[in-house]
Amino acid sequence: MQFYERRLQIKEEVTLAVLTPEQWRQVGLQVPYGVPNVSSPPRVIFLPATTNNATTEATLGLKNKASRATLKMIEASGFTYEEGASKSVDLIGLHELGHVYANAYGINPANRWLDEFLATYFAYAYLRQRQPKLARLWEAISNAYVDAVEPKYTALEDFERLYFGVGLDNYGWYQAKFLLKGAQIHKAKKLGFLEEVRNVFPPSERGPVSLGVVMGRLETIRPGFVEWSKGLK
Repeated sequence: MQFYERRLQIKEEVTLAVLTPEQWRQVGLQVPYGVPNVSSPPRVIFLPATTNNATTEATLGLKNKASRATLKMIEASGFTYEEGASKSVDLIGLHELGHVYANAYGINPANRWLDEFLATYFAYAYLRQRQPKLARLWEAISNAYVDAVEPKYTALEDFERLYFGVGLDNYGWYQAKFLLKGAQIHKAKKLGFLEEVRNVFPPSERGPVSLGVVMGRLETIRPGFVEWSKGLK
């Protein structure tokens, strides 16, 4: 929060709720226990209090199908696979904070996939500069999802239509693809990418924008988005 206040002059108030399974049910959250999420204003980010949660368990379940290269990436980041799986909850928690900042920065999210992509970009950009080991871990875990998950749905159109309805593992696969694309762009664009995105998706433009138009605008910032989206089908 201090990082983005200094770098982009964004200051937001956020409450963090770390809940047990019973508390999760009492609050009435509509996602499985342990899948981090953020409320509409006033902003509350919900995280699980225990390692016995859907996010950690889903990531642990990928280990036997992850490639040797991916497992080495996780070790090189300074974590065992099990530690990395547990840390994945915190990484997604930062992604939820990214939703808050993307909105505060004035970017029109336009549609579901861009909203998710930008939240991840905010989180990853911070980690690359301040906690690079966690950034590398996030990339490695994302590779594990790409290695191990056999997605029923792959197209962005499916993501727009079904969103979390694609299923937990398939949703994780999409988010992994978004993270890996964001990591690629960050190498060249850093935080400057966010200002360029705001210029083509200004806050004055309200409401959804079609996938085709979104890709066309992003292509002007960083060529390759259109081909990337085609590769998801």
